[in-house]
Amino acid sequence: MSDAAVSAVRSKRVRLKAQIDADACSGCMVCMDSCPAGCISKEGEEIYPHHVYGYCVVETERCTGCRACERHCPWEAIEMVAATGSAR
Repeated sequence: MSDAAVSAVRSKRVRLKAQIDADACSGCMVCMDSCPAGCISKEGEEIYPHHVYGYCVVETERCTGCRACERHCPWEAIEMVAATGSAR
């Protein structure tokens, strides 16, 4: 998490949401398996049955900000960012 995001959380109790960098994501789906809210899915192209080449995306409306995906991502492709307009 960036220093600016940490400062925002401390000062305003801003709600955080996961954001996945599609360029860094390998599509391994570790984040999907670790997400208790079930808000991560895989986008991409099916290249043969039951194998999708692509990257993971977060359904931000359902993200609880628990950081499980960020902790488990082996590619460090997930960052927690302040959700716009959602201060607690």
